[in-house]
Amino acid sequence: MTSRYDAEEYLDTLVTIELAAQLAECDKRPVNSTIRACWSAVRPRIANELNRRIFDGMAKQFMPHGAL
Repeated sequence: MTSRYDAEEYLDTLVTIELAAQLAECDKRPVNSTIRACWSAVRPRIANELNRRIFDGMAKQFMPHGAL
């Protein structure tokens, strides 16, 4: 396991999830479940273990939108 996150991968993932959350708000869909669904779709492509753990923790929060 690496002790550092991959900044490019982290930022790409963060922007992807933020976009999904914003689109959910515009469409009046549930934001928290959209964030979790987006993370589930993106997670298999994440190579850095620390990034994966960071976003796993965010997705497990009661209100992931607040944790984001």
